[in-house]
Parts: sequence; C-alpha cells; structure tokens
Amino acid sequence: MPDEIEHGCLKGLPLHDHPEWLEPCADVLNEEWPRSKTARLHMLEKSNTSLPYCMVLLKQGSSDQWELIGHSRLCVVHGQPKACFVESVVIGRSKRGQGFGRKLMEITEQHALRLGYTTLYLTTHDKQLFYEHVGYSYCKPVISLGSASKLLSSVMFDRLFGKSSDETSLSVTVQKPISGGVVISEMLMQNDPGTINRAISDPVAHECTLPTHTVTVVPPLPPPPPPPLPSPCRPREPSQLSRSSCHLPKLEPVRMNPNKVFWMTKFLK
Repeated sequence: MPDEIEHGCLKGLPLHDHPEWLEPCADVLNEEWPRSKTARLHMLEKSNTSLPYCMVLLKQGSSDQWELIGHSRLCVVHGQPKACFVESVVIGRSKRGQGFGRKLMEITEQHALRLGYTTLYLTTHDKQLFYEHVGYSYCKPVISLGSASKLLSSVMFDRLFGKSSDETSLSVTVQKPISGGVVISEMLMQNDPGTINRAISDPVAHECTLPTHTVTVVPPLPPPPPPPLPSPCRPREPSQLSRSSCHLPKLEPVRMNPNKVFWMTKFLK
C-alpha cells in the first residue's frame, strides 16, 4: 500500500496515516476555497485507502523542517473500478510558480497506481493547458460524488441515473376484502400481467371468490406545496439604519462558470 513517496526535497503522504497534518491541510484548502474549519476537517478525516484518499505534499526547508504545501484527493468513479477522480488539487499560494504543481500531480499518480488504479479523471475551468502539458487529454464526463460516494450503493447509483435494465416495472399492492374478511395482497408488475392468476392459485386465496367488478388502483395524492418564503427585509433610509438592522451576507463573486468546465483524463502506464 502507498505510504511515503519522495522526490528530492518533496514527499507525498496519505493524510489518514499522518493526522498531524490535518490542520495545516485544512488551512491550505480554506485559503483557496473558504469554508467552515470544522466542516473542512470533517471532510479530511474521511480519507482512507478505499477512497476518498487525501494526499498531502510536503516540502523540506533549510532547517530540515517539513512544510505542507499541497493537497489532492482521489475519489470513486462510478462504473469504472480501475479509475478514480482527482479533485481539490491545490498548491499553497506562496509556493506557486515553482514547479510544485507538476510534482504534486506526479506523486498523486504514483499513489493512484499503488492503489491499483490505472486511469485518472479530473475537471478544470482554467488550467486545461497545464494538464495538457502533464499528459491529460479531453474526455466525456464521468459520474463521481466525491467523498459522498459511499452514501449510495451501486444499485442506488443505477436507479438514480436510470442505468438499470429492470426499472420499467412498477410495483403496486392491491388489497381487497373478499367474502368473510379474507384479503388478497399481490404485487402487480407491469411486465408480468399473470400475477393475478398466480394469486388465484394460492391455497389461501383459492377459497375466496374474486369480485366481478374491476379493481381500480388510485395513485397517491401529490405532496402539498411548500410553505411560502419569508418576505425579504425592506430597504431603509440611511438615517433609519441602526446596529439592530438586518444585515445581508456579503456575496462572493462566482469563480467558475459551470458551462465552461473541461473534463480530462490520463491513462497511467
């Protein structure tokens, strides 16, 4: 299993084997993508060898002290057991422009190979030229839920994205009291109309007399509409503003256009 991979004064470590780097790693990530420190640490603590797999890049200084300068994370790609998705690739702002990004990708790929993965996928909206230089090419999108992938099983994935071949069946339970309070309950499938005949041949249901009228299955009522949204704060004159006035949160500029995301891949030799 992968542990330390050294490149001169640099080395890459799996974060789950070196929890002493959790706090510095959270700081580097939050410098680029601000969020709650608690939430960031909770996400990083999910790192493990079966993915998501967080790797940190360390640099040795002049006094032989190691400093965390980068991070990357490998995640599951649905339907491709030999592929993984690379995300949260970052080099600390004070260390950029020195070739550490290329080293980070090289060490990340070596960790992926040691874990048994042969194909990497990633997305970018402005660094596609850099990834081209390190061997990545453009590709079609793949499905990855990042660190939340373990919340859904493969069967649930298939149903969510409509990939199952038997999803055309609709299960409906019909219960009808017949002669003396006996109830016939059977799953009616759209692709198997003979299930009613099997219900008649059942030893319990055979003693009953089926009704002559047609049983109509009424679909459930739609859910009620959501409650109305609260009214926004009314603007006030500058003279009427006080410390108790409602303060709207500061809006951050959108840093990525989702319509201009580039999907890229690389086969690891």
